[in-house]
Amino acid sequence: MPIPILLVYSFEGDAREIGETVLNNVNEVIHRLNIKWNIEIVKRSSKIFVVSSTFKPLDYKFKEDCCQLEWGLDPAVSNVKMEFKDSELTIYIPDTPYYSSSLYIWRDKNYIVASPWWLPPSIAATLFHELLIDSIYVWSVVSWSYSISHRALHPSVYRVPTGSMVKMSLSESIITTVFKYDTIYKADLSKLVDLLLEGAKNFLYVLEEQGINEVWVGLSGGLDSRTTLSSLVKASENRDIKVKAYTDIMPWTDPREVEIARSIAEALDVEHRIIDNKNPDPYKAFNAISNPFKDNKMVIANGTGGDKTLDPLGRIKWSPSRDLNNMALKIIKTIDYSVDLPPIHRYTKGIYRALIENLVNGVSNSLELYRRYIIEFRLMNWLTSFTHPYISPFLYPRFFKEAFRIDPVEKNYFILYAKVLNKLDDRLLKIPYYNLGIRLSPAGQIQKIKCISKYMWTGFKKVLRGQRGSIVPTKLAWEYVERLYSELNKIYNPIGDQTYKILEEALKSAIESRPKSARALKVARNIIRVLKELTALNIANNLRRVS
Repeated sequence: MPIPILLVYSFEGDAREIGETVLNNVNEVIHRLNIKWNIEIVKRSSKIFVVSSTFKPLDYKFKEDCCQLEWGLDPAVSNVKMEFKDSELTIYIPDTPYYSSSLYIWRDKNYIVASPWWLPPSIAATLFHELLIDSIYVWSVVSWSYSISHRALHPSVYRVPTGSMVKMSLSESIITTVFKYDTIYKADLSKLVDLLLEGAKNFLYVLEEQGINEVWVGLSGGLDSRTTLSSLVKASENRDIKVKAYTDIMPWTDPREVEIARSIAEALDVEHRIIDNKNPDPYKAFNAISNPFKDNKMVIANGTGGDKTLDPLGRIKWSPSRDLNNMALKIIKTIDYSVDLPPIHRYTKGIYRALIENLVNGVSNSLELYRRYIIEFRLMNWLTSFTHPYISPFLYPRFFKEAFRIDPVEKNYFILYAKVLNKLDDRLLKIPYYNLGIRLSPAGQIQKIKCISKYMWTGFKKVLRGQRGSIVPTKLAWEYVERLYSELNKIYNPIGDQTYKILEEALKSAIESRPKSARALKVARNIIRVLKELTALNIANNLRRVS
C-alpha cells in the first residue's frame, strides 16, 4: 500500500489548485535532480488533495476513509494518523520514533501543505512566499548531520516533534507534546531481551504479510547491527523467512571492521555478502543523497536506535549535574562536535550556544536533559531523511519505551549493552567491538577497566598521529567527496545567498587540503548534502519567478 507523500488541506479555497501547483513544481525540481518517484493522486477535492507514493519491495501500510489517513508498519511500529473534520486538521505523531514518523508542515493563511519528506512543504513555502534559508538549520546539519530542535531548511516549514498532537484550524495552530521524561526504570535483562525478540518477530510478521521471504541486515563491526542480526535470526526460527547479512566497503571503511563483520556472520551461521563500493559510481552516489526513492532491491534491516537505548552517550560517563548548562556543554564536548574545517569555524560557534539554549529550555533536571537530547535531537533528527521503510527491532515501541527509561548510569561503559548481548547470544561477546577494539564483558567492573584503558590508549595514539575521529580518511575517501562535488556542479544554479558561497568555499578548501580527520570528512559530505538541498529550493525559486 502507498504512503501519503504530499497532502494539501484547505480551510478556504480549493485544495486541488494548490496541490496540483505544488505537485507540478516538485516534479520539475526532482526531474532536474535526477530523482524518480512512483506516485498516484488518491484524493482530489476542494477540501483535501493527497498524493501517495509506493515503495518496493517493502511498503508502508496505508489506511484511509472519508475523514482519516493512517500509515506505518503496525504492529511493528505505531502509525501516523491524520483526521479531518469540521474545518480542523488533527495530526498524531507516535511517541516512538520511526522512519515514517517525521512530518513537515507549511501553512499559509488558508492552506496546509504536509509531507513526511522535507521537500514538498519547502517547495510550497518557496513558491508562495520566497526563497528563505534557516541559517541555524544549515550550520547544525553541516556540523552534526542533523538540525537543532524542529527546524527545516526553509524557516517557515516546521517539523512536528515525536510524540505530538497537532490541531490546526483557520484561526490557530496548537501543538501538544505528549512524550514524558518522568519515569526511571531499573534494567530488567530478561524483559529487555524478550521485548527485543518480540519486536523482531513483529517486523518479520509485517514482511510475511507482504509476501517477502528474506531480509538483509547491514552488518558492521559495531554492537547495534550484530544485535539486530542475532534478534532477527532467533525470531526467524520456524518461519519461512531467511535472514542474511551484507557489508558495504566504502572509500572510508576500515578493513578491520569488515573482518569483524565477517566473524559475526560466521558465528551466527548467516549468509554474508561483501559489497565492494570503494570506488562507487559518482552519478549514482550523488543521486542517493537526500533521495528517499532510490532503488532498493532488497528489504534492509539495521541497528538504528540501539545506541540510543542501550549504551551511554559515546564515551560520556553519566553523572547527573545540578548545573544544566554545564551538563549540556559536557554532552556536546564529549561527543566531539568540532567541524575541523577552519573556513567555517566562526560560523558554527554560535550554533553551540543555540544547541545548549534549545537543550535546557523548559528542562528541570539533568536526566530530563539527557532524554530530551536523545529523543528530540539525536534520534529524531537521524530519521528525518524520509526513505524506504527499514527493519529495526530497537524501534519497536514496547522495547524502545522500556530501554529508553532505564537509568543512564546503568549504561555507562557499555555495561548494560554487554549484559543484554550476553543474554541474547553470548557468542556476540567473543567478537571485538570495532569502535573500541576490545571484547565487551558482562562483568561491570571488568568492562569499566577495559573501556577506560582503551580510551586512554586510543586517545594517546590519535594525538601522536594528529587524528580526529575513528579513522584517518583515505585518499579514496577524499576523491569520493571530490567526485560528488563534480556531480553537484552539473546541476549547479548560481545562488546569491552568502551561506551557499561560504559552504562551497569550505568544501573546495577541504578537497584541496584533505585533512587527516574523520570529522572533516563527515562535515564535507554534510556540506554536499546541504548544497544539494539549497540547489533544490533555488530551482523552485527560479520556477516561481518564471511563473
